[in-house]
Amino acid sequence: MLHTVFNISATVLFLPFVKQIAHLTEKLIPESQKEKDAHYKIPVILPKNHVSTDLYTFQIQKEITKMAGRVMEMMDFLNQGLTQKSGNLEVLTNEINEIEEYVDEMNHEISYFLQKCSRLPSANHNDRNNYANMISVIKQARA
Repeated sequence: MLHTVFNISATVLFLPFVKQIAHLTEKLIPESQKEKDAHYKIPVILPKNHVSTDLYTFQIQKEITKMAGRVMEMMDFLNQGLTQKSGNLEVLTNEINEIEEYVDEMNHEISYFLQKCSRLPSANHNDRNNYANMISVIKQARA
């Protein structure tokens, strides 16, 4: 009980300083270039044959949303490049190419994950239709 009281009081004590602690941590431990350039890996354990798909539906929808956000970011750079009369188009082109490569990796990983999930048993019969719909969304993003 004493341990619980200590944890709660420490949380309440440090709660107002979360932003400052996060900022200090970012300064002390900078993100390495390797981490910045890391290839996309889906942040879940890939399903095995004996696991239900119900656990993965929310996570895969979240990843598709992230992928859509990256595509929108790429479109913003493209729009910026088309509307600029002068400027450094080479930098914008490099940004677009980097995002496109990352989106391609996301597309591959998510498609593989969805194909695995579509073969698994599910308590909810609509999951198969949901996975089929998600696969078609991913295929449209590839086009």
